[in-house]
Amino acid sequence: MKPISTLSAIILMLVGLLHLIRYFSEWPITIGNTEIAVWISLPVGLILVLLAFLLWRETKR
Repeated sequence: MKPISTLSAIILMLVGLLHLIRYFSEWPITIGNTEIAVWISLPVGLILVLLAFLLWRETKR
């Protein structure tokens, strides 16, 4: 198992979980005068968690 792959999977999982927490908690994010929609965090979070799981599973081979 390569350490960089494990580290990447952990980072992807953490960022994905933060997106899901943001979605369910409805945390607003504003950059400058632009508010980032909360709904976008659901698909992004799910995709990141899926990628983390697939990478973690791949490193176990």
